[in-house]
Amino acid sequence: MFQKLPNPDNVPGLVTTGYQRQNTNMFAIQTGIDTTEPFDDGTAITILVGGVVEFNGTLFKVSQEIVIQKPIPARAYWIALTDNGNNTASARLVERPGKWYPTKQGCYLNDGSRVLNYVSLGDISNPPVSGEVYSKTTKGRSKTRLKKGWYFANIASGKAGNGGNGNNGISGTTVSGGAGGVPAYSQFARAVFFHKGKKNISIKVGGDGFPGGAGGTGYQGKGSGGGGATGDGEESSVNNVQTEISTGNGGNGGNSLSNYPGAGGGGGNRGGNGGTGASGVIGGDGGAGKNGNGTAGNGATAGIGGAAGLYDQGNANTYGGASNYLFSGINTPTTRIGGFGGGTLKSNGILNGENGGDSSTAIGGTGAGGGGQGADGKWRFDGDTNAGYVKIYALGE
Repeated sequence: MFQKLPNPDNVPGLVTTGYQRQNTNMFAIQTGIDTTEPFDDGTAITILVGGVVEFNGTLFKVSQEIVIQKPIPARAYWIALTDNGNNTASARLVERPGKWYPTKQGCYLNDGSRVLNYVSLGDISNPPVSGEVYSKTTKGRSKTRLKKGWYFANIASGKAGNGGNGNNGISGTTVSGGAGGVPAYSQFARAVFFHKGKKNISIKVGGDGFPGGAGGTGYQGKGSGGGGATGDGEESSVNNVQTEISTGNGGNGGNSLSNYPGAGGGGGNRGGNGGTGASGVIGGDGGAGKNGNGTAGNGATAGIGGAAGLYDQGNANTYGGASNYLFSGINTPTTRIGGFGGGTLKSNGILNGENGGDSSTAIGGTGAGGGGQGADGKWRFDGDTNAGYVKIYALGE
């Protein structure tokens, strides 16, 4: 229950009674107060003159500027006050915020030190966590509300992956295309924050990119196609702290033997490079990428970069490179007729990259195409377990 505090009145009475009522009210208002203004310049923390902080019922004011050097500049620190017992208090840096005490409206360490409502710039090397209080490992948004106190958040984006490189052609042998990219790595962010317990915390977990398509198979000495990258892994966030987007690149196309064209590279954030053709042969195209096409393969006449893919209702449709056509090692048509890389399939919510076309089995025929890039993780449905994560821990002593 809530206990009403007596208010001062103008009814004549004992002087001490009136003062006691006023003092009770004043103490209730000042409990937990902290108006200090520390700032971190990267190497030292300065506490400016004029701030006031309540410490176990006693108010302390910063009477002269305090400068404390950070032992490790890149590390985050809190500021703890120790009562010297002579009407002064000393400040020191600590690597933990202490425990929140509702009755004191402040954080205190086990040794009785008061911790200011401030944390410096930097990372925490070994977070003093006292337990996981929230976890989300599926794609989507949510909100949560925590008890008042300090917290540490570990945030991971959806995953992305690179396409595998195609294999070089071998006479009389079939060579497989580069593997399509699979979600393998995330971008990370960490955050330390004080939650007042009054507003919801906004959470977002990003989806993994969809797998890329495999490169086409190479026959009769032709290089195989490079695998397509996954789609981008979607960013994750806690309030205004978010990860970067994770991205993958397409694999390079394999080189071809003498008198055969090179293979096209797989599509991706950066398209893979086209395979190289021998002297007198056109090299394969570089794969098309969102942020850069792959380089065309070398040859007497280089191939061109793969054309950027179309977009289908916002779903990335980035193509792998196409190989070029050579007829009997003599005539070279102006159009590239075989081995085009795949785009993005759209079927039942599965948006994987298509496999690249296989090479021609004929001598002097087309090389293999690169695999297409998968769709971005943002196109996964909410609740999909192919996702990053957000984990929040309570910080303590």
